[in-house]
Amino acid sequence: MLVRAYGLGGDRPKNPVGEFDRWLLETRNCGVAALETFATGLAQDGTTVRAALTTSWSNAQAERKMISVRTKAALAAAKERGVKLSGPTHHLPAQASRAAAASASVQSAGASRRAEELARDIAELRAEGATALRELAASLDRRGLTTSRGATWADTPSNRHACSSGARM
Repeated sequence: MLVRAYGLGGDRPKNPVGEFDRWLLETRNCGVAALETFATGLAQDGTTVRAALTTSWSNAQAERKMISVRTKAALAAAKERGVKLSGPTHHLPAQASRAAAASASVQSAGASRRAEELARDIAELRAEGATALRELAASLDRRGLTTSRGATWADTPSNRHACSSGARM
């Protein structure tokens, strides 16, 4: 009946709304809980369903409404079967805060370790006579050392800071 109501069983019925209404009446009392729930959901939004059956072009708004009806019916059926749909969420902000703090701690430790290693290299280069920032950058590149993002060294403001602070360490 539903196949005929949607016009999928061959020719589109002359009265798709009548076919749908007959299907709805039969299905709401068929004895299959999932189908009855689905039919009840469709009946609650019968105006949209009937408009979709009588409109020859795609109607996104009607489709959205149909999806909403199906989703609500499926969730209601799952809840009726005792399916746990979600767990407690009151702990999520605290977990997110702890995770952010742990991440920041790991990143900070890595940055400190990298700064110490870089300071040693810069101190060695200065001891070998490199004084200009361009000389330091070229020497770091020759050693195969890259910036924290994997780029080569250049005479840029951020790298100037790294080279000058490394020389003081």
